[in-house]
Amino acid sequence: MYKLLLTIIEKILPPHSHHFLGDMQEEFEYLLNHKGPARAYVRLIHQIIRSIPYFIFESLIWNSAMLFNYLKVTFRNIKKYKTFSLINVLGLSVSMSICLLIILFIIDQRSFDTFHSNSENIYRVITETGPVNNNPAIQYATSPADIGYILKNEYSGIAHTALIRNDFSGELSSNNNNLSISGFYTEPSFFDVFDFKLVAGNPSTALVNPRSMIISEEQAIRLFGDTNPIGRVLTILQDGDYTITGVIDTDTDYRSHLAFEALVSYSTLTSDPDMNARITENWANNAFSSYVYLSLNEHASTQEIESLFPSIIQRHYPTNQQGLFIQELDLQPVTSINMGLSLSNEIGRVMSFEVLYFLGGLGLVIIIIGCFNYISLSIARSLSRSKEVGVRKVLGAHRSHVFKQFLFEAVIITFTSLFVASAMLKWLVPEFNSLFIVSFTDSQIMLGSAKFSLVYIAFIVFGIIIGIGAGAYPAFYLSSFNPSKVLKGLSKIRGFSAVTLRKMIIVGQFCLSIIFIITSITIYQQYEHMVEADYGFDKEHIINLELQDVPFNRVRDILSQNPDIISISGSSLIPGLNSRNGDRAKTEQMEDYVPINRFSADENYVETMGLNLIAGPGFNKQQEAVMISGVLINEEAIKVLNLEGPGEAIGSFIQFGDSTSHEIIGVIQNFVSARVVDGADPVYIDYAPERFAYANIKTTPGTTVAVSEDISEVWTSLGSAFNIRLNIFSDQLKTSPLILVFGDFIKMIGLVAGFSIFVSCLGLLGMALYSAETRVKEIGVRKVLGAQVSDILILLSKEYVSLIIIAILIATPLSWLINHSWLQEVAIRIQLGPSMFLIGILGTVFIAIITIGSQTIKASRANSIDNLRSE
Repeated sequence: MYKLLLTIIEKILPPHSHHFLGDMQEEFEYLLNHKGPARAYVRLIHQIIRSIPYFIFESLIWNSAMLFNYLKVTFRNIKKYKTFSLINVLGLSVSMSICLLIILFIIDQRSFDTFHSNSENIYRVITETGPVNNNPAIQYATSPADIGYILKNEYSGIAHTALIRNDFSGELSSNNNNLSISGFYTEPSFFDVFDFKLVAGNPSTALVNPRSMIISEEQAIRLFGDTNPIGRVLTILQDGDYTITGVIDTDTDYRSHLAFEALVSYSTLTSDPDMNARITENWANNAFSSYVYLSLNEHASTQEIESLFPSIIQRHYPTNQQGLFIQELDLQPVTSINMGLSLSNEIGRVMSFEVLYFLGGLGLVIIIIGCFNYISLSIARSLSRSKEVGVRKVLGAHRSHVFKQFLFEAVIITFTSLFVASAMLKWLVPEFNSLFIVSFTDSQIMLGSAKFSLVYIAFIVFGIIIGIGAGAYPAFYLSSFNPSKVLKGLSKIRGFSAVTLRKMIIVGQFCLSIIFIITSITIYQQYEHMVEADYGFDKEHIINLELQDVPFNRVRDILSQNPDIISISGSSLIPGLNSRNGDRAKTEQMEDYVPINRFSADENYVETMGLNLIAGPGFNKQQEAVMISGVLINEEAIKVLNLEGPGEAIGSFIQFGDSTSHEIIGVIQNFVSARVVDGADPVYIDYAPERFAYANIKTTPGTTVAVSEDISEVWTSLGSAFNIRLNIFSDQLKTSPLILVFGDFIKMIGLVAGFSIFVSCLGLLGMALYSAETRVKEIGVRKVLGAQVSDILILLSKEYVSLIIIAILIATPLSWLINHSWLQEVAIRIQLGPSMFLIGILGTVFIAIITIGSQTIKASRANSIDNLRSE
């Protein structure tokens, strides 16, 4: 036992303090033989405890001296090998800056809704509707409005519930300007569940009375010029007066999925008989427009609450209404809403967890590439330091000392890279914040933010981990050199001929480079294809004007006098912009409803939007009664309704979710109704002027901008109290969220592709330097024997060319598999062609050849006499 104890102490003590161990051992053995084991062990422990201060003092002096020596040697080597050090610092700093940026973003997104004092016990009730026919089940962020009250009555562990509807919006007039405002209808218990603070008003009473409104501090200053407008009246156009009863603190750095400008009392809805009837009696309005949050007691069980759901569904929501039924109710932690499940009817803009995995994967790949590059270059550079290792060991250095020296150098270089990377962040952060996927959730990474204070400490730990990770293998490799063999010659060193690891690194780096380059080309071409694709409707020379409070007939009558306007139609939605109005439909032969999208439009819609009517008469103003009772459907709707074909579908009747029945009077060719990636959804178009929200205005070519200006000038004469909302259709499609996301992916993948090829070439450069130095005498002998520069060039290059060919053979099928997989999720997609692969491969090969050539040409032209002088 005592020998084990002494061995441990020996490992801890600096070498020059080991004489203490001899004294301890002698005294221990004497006491053990003459006084017994008890006395011997007590004395040994006493000696160790008494000597601890001295051991610590000696260790600090020894370690300080050693660290100072390591630091001195490190800076000497950095100065001696400037190019090598610069390449390493540059490669690591670029990879670390991108990785740190991704870490900051993920930390920021994961901080959503953590500021609530009871955040770990706040949940949202979410709904899953059952599958209809072959259509999958759908998860919604909403739930029936009364589920919170039912749960609180049946389970004592629920402290508070909060009911929210997110459909409050309007415009108001302030200082002769129309300003928009939006927010939620909610109950006073909102402030019992969430920790939003009021700077003015009482949270217990502010949302009790109908037409009470709480606004943000920013809105209070914008509208009233102060932060305490309690009792002031705000008039919403077309809606009436609201009394300001509270102001929410916006100085606090709230990071919440609940983004709002105003909170309006829920009693505003229930006090209106018509509105209350719509909420309580309409099952779809109730279940798909309400958000219910629960605040649980500390010892409440989510499992017990979820076990109540099947019984609650059976008792309270048993009927199959509009072809829908609730299959499941679940609890979702409020802290996992952002970066969580992708749910329909989300209350606000939240980031999907797929983005988290995508960015996290990119960060991991980038830092691995940077570390591998450091390993490859360090091993390649070990040739120049082999004799240094040999001399050190001859002079008495242990392998552990050499290992620590090289590991210390790696950590110093990593911290230098971390410093450079932190400086790079100041340039990268604004560019990153401009990405759509970042601004989508109103995120802005602020480097000076207090919430990132602990992150900077994590950066230091991150630097140490990367330094150790990148430097461990080179340090282990260099410290293993046998001094006698090193000093005899490099050919005696085992490992200089075994370059398998570095070859694998080079192949791996170029594989990733080729994959990223091909992927970025594919995404860019898909982006261009989606922008220019045939959506099944005209997108050029069309202006979409939001009607707001102006009747469509009045817009049509006034604007039709403009000679540059060809036609005007009214519609409820704009196709291709992610908007859907879901409904359910079936024919007489079908038992179950199927999902279908509803468009409402007039008789000019098909002509104005350039839709192709392939069967039936369509809408005809001369037969208004037929038009009101009839509908148009597209080809996709024919499939889901099990109709035989366009001609056979004419005259058939469809029953919809509200139990009304309509005759099919026309079939139109498929068009993109909502999202480009989904292609054509099943759609029906009915004539319902009361639903018209837009005027679609088709202009003569070349006059679209001028007509837009004319419409802006006559807007006030149309009698609207709102600001004009007008868009040129082609521009709308180019700036749709889906197109912007693809644009972000192009930037990110392109950046990683550029970084990957840059680092790969650095690694290849290191190998070329290594090969040229190890074969310098061979090159000299060959040149003396008559070899030409071209022969030497081929000799030195063929190894690297073979590595690049291997990388191409591995990367090409992987690139096809990766890009083919994600393209299958896009309905309007490009076909993978050989040109994409050729561009990526030839670009990579061209850059690699330039990198190799820069060193091989230099080596082949070196003076043979200088190379062979020492022989």
